[in-house]
Amino acid sequence: MSDRQKFLPIQFPRTQFRPGHALAVLGLFAAFWLPTIGAEAMARLSSNPLIRTCTVNLGTFEVYPLGTDDLAVCRWNSLVVDSMTLVSNLDGLDSEAASVILSNITGPTCASIGAVDETLTNGEVLCLFNDESRLSLAGVTAGLSDPDRLHLKEVLLAR
Repeated sequence: MSDRQKFLPIQFPRTQFRPGHALAVLGLFAAFWLPTIGAEAMARLSSNPLIRTCTVNLGTFEVYPLGTDDLAVCRWNSLVVDSMTLVSNLDGLDSEAASVILSNITGPTCASIGAVDETLTNGEVLCLFNDESRLSLAGVTAGLSDPDRLHLKEVLLAR
């Protein structure tokens, strides 16, 4: 055995390791692994700020048809807020929906807090504010100590 062979921790018989081999193995791993990680994990890997802002804050990103457009929302159980509220909040802009949460405002109906009812295709009612921001009626009627409402308030305050 030569001196060189004594110091090599890994030996590859009859072949020599090349960097291209590692890339091929990584490519095979990615080809078989990525389809199995699920939609939620794929959303975390997304470069879409609406998706990323929601999932990083432990919410579930959802999209609903709304007229000729789609509405992107972030959900924490029954509490739903439009995704643009979260993204705008990062820039220091509070939507009316964010202000309801940050100001500890609750009410029995959307009208009681200055919004109008908007029903999603799943039957869930959102409160639509003048600035086009949205908060679920469940979030409006939830008590101030509701865990999901407290979590959203923490998210909005963290900026």
